[in-house]
Amino acid sequence: MSGDKPGAGAKVVLAYSGGLDTSTILVWLQEQGYQVVAYLANIGQDEDFEAVKAKALKFGALKMVIPDLREEFVTDYIWPAIQGNAMYEDRYLLGTALARPLIAKAMVKVAVEEGAQFVSHGATGKGNDQIRFELGAYALQPDIKVISPWRMPEFFTRFPGRNELFAYAEVTIIHFTCLLSTLLVVVLVVVVVVVVVVVVVVVVVVVVVVVEVVVVVVVVVVVVVVV
Repeated sequence: MSGDKPGAGAKVVLAYSGGLDTSTILVWLQEQGYQVVAYLANIGQDEDFEAVKAKALKFGALKMVIPDLREEFVTDYIWPAIQGNAMYEDRYLLGTALARPLIAKAMVKVAVEEGAQFVSHGATGKGNDQIRFELGAYALQPDIKVISPWRMPEFFTRFPGRNELFAYAEVTIIHFTCLLSTLLVVVLVVVVVVVVVVVVVVVVVVVVVVVEVVVVVVVVVVVVVVV
């Protein structure tokens, strides 16, 4: 039961890319009892959003939210950065880092709209993205709780490397997909059975009506002949 698990049915918004790490985290969060809303920001990247959405839903997400942030990103982030000549070490244009505050802002907005008490991400415990996501979230919503799996001993001891992630995906995610496929087959079988029953009933009714009409016609003919 969800009440015996850390999540206890609570809702979490997961920054979801559709890759191995966040797909594993999506399923793992459900194992922990959380209800997961997958979130992906559209900031103009070359992405098959429908494929990511289909994957998230297949792996059990309650829904997939993909806000269009392109105009806001250009207007409020890219253009001011160009005006300010924002570069790291006079060389790097901050293409990745620049988007993180906006992604965190939209993630918190989705959490508020969805009534989620938690947000989560797949950033590692060694990079800067974890800081950008989490400080951004706390600044905008101080009472929000951040689940950072790669800093949780129960997660990183279970998945110390990509081999363990692949093994988990092969067992858990494939099992989850097979379960959904089985449910789909059951639904299709039920639909087919219902259709067959309806067709049989219609055929029986038609046959009965035809027989009654034939009987009536025969009776009328006999009466006419006799008379």
